[in-house]
Amino acid sequence: FQLGRRAERFLPHPDTKRGALVAKAMAALRKRGAVTVFFTRWMFSALGPWVNLAAGASGFAHRRFTLADLAGEAVWVTTYVGLGITFGANLDAAAELAGNALGLLGAGAAAFAFGWWLWHAAKRAPKASNPTPDHDA
Repeated sequence: FQLGRRAERFLPHPDTKRGALVAKAMAALRKRGAVTVFFTRWMFSALGPWVNLAAGASGFAHRRFTLADLAGEAVWVTTYVGLGITFGANLDAAAELAGNALGLLGAGAAAFAFGWWLWHAAKRAPKASNPTPDHDA
């Protein structure tokens, strides 16, 4: 967050195309930043470091950032500790359930990708004309 505060001066100028996009993103972050920070603490944690930098650079209030951060971390800790307590006694069943869920997701993704490929292949295929029989006789 503090690095983002210091990096604000390195952002592109708002008059440029990229600068306008950055300015729009910063305005959206100032408007809905608390929700964004909250969800990047536990649901979309891979985006957390980037949101930290962007929140700092956008001028997001430090107190709001900290409160949203703490709330998101509390959800994350509660969720993972709860899962540990629930499945800790029966780790084999949890591993089997996770494997089955991942297999189902993988099969669904493969079926979707194949269907998408078929759909686009059918749209690109040349239309077969219906030839009329030759009446030379």
